[in-house]
Amino acid sequence: MSLYGVLRTGVSGMNAQSTKLGTIADNIANTGTIGYKAASTQFSSLVLESGTNNYNSGAVSAEIRRAISAQGSLSYTTSATDLAIQGNGFMIVADTNGTPYLSRAGSFVIDGSSGNLVNTGGYTLLGYALDNGNPSATLNGVGNLVPVNLTGKNLQARPSTAGVFSVNLPSNASVVSGNLPADNLVDSAYTVKSSIVAYDKLGNAVTLDVYMTKTSASPAEWEITVYDQAAAASGGGFPYASGPLASQTLAFDDNGALTSSPNLDIPVPNGATLRLDLTGTTQLATGYTPVNVELNGNAPSAISGVIIDK
Repeated sequence: MSLYGVLRTGVSGMNAQSTKLGTIADNIANTGTIGYKAASTQFSSLVLESGTNNYNSGAVSAEIRRAISAQGSLSYTTSATDLAIQGNGFMIVADTNGTPYLSRAGSFVIDGSSGNLVNTGGYTLLGYALDNGNPSATLNGVGNLVPVNLTGKNLQARPSTAGVFSVNLPSNASVVSGNLPADNLVDSAYTVKSSIVAYDKLGNAVTLDVYMTKTSASPAEWEITVYDQAAAASGGGFPYASGPLASQTLAFDDNGALTSSPNLDIPVPNGATLRLDLTGTTQLATGYTPVNVELNGNAPSAISGVIIDK
């Protein structure tokens, strides 16, 4: 074995040991570093081929491995924008050039100039936008991802376009004779009245008066008529300054189930056409009971806070 071989073997061992000590030092120094992944060192022996009249002592190599997918301990913070992943997966962030990276460090703050969520390294958190409903996700890719922006912009006013109006109408109610709500006369009579709130294109609340009137016992039929409450006579009620927004006949079978069209289209003043789904409306031997009444749409309002849930 040559003198060079002796020195090479010793130096390789010292280098391998130095690598091991370096990983230990890094692990200790980064015990409080968010997102740091522990490193470990694996040693392997290098055996060189020896000839008949010579001997090669070989060497030692060290390889560093990082547990990038290992689950770290979760800690509580008071910041609403701090995130954590429990289990497999990564958060996708991007640098100022838009290059995507994978990270499990979830300490994010709102950037004062852009409003984007950024981590301590200045990388922007990416996510799928929900402006147009469910996003089109890209499997094993970063397509369609956009910066998560939490600027304090006002919410857009959304006009009411759809809703559910499911009620029970009393089967033992008397048939109304004479002028009906659809006639819009001072002596128009009805069985029950309800009111619902919709929103126009500017986000203004529009109260709609809904009249339900029993017009026939056999076959069982009711008239449903909708007015704009703002057009009601002084003190409320008939006659309204303008005609009904919508009116149609509801028919029920012997079991009290609705058999006529379940859709009622209402043109909301200064708004969109509101389609009320009447599915589930019944005529049973009990009082008038709202079962499920809800409409979409909203008035404009400012964002008061941010909550990030799983």
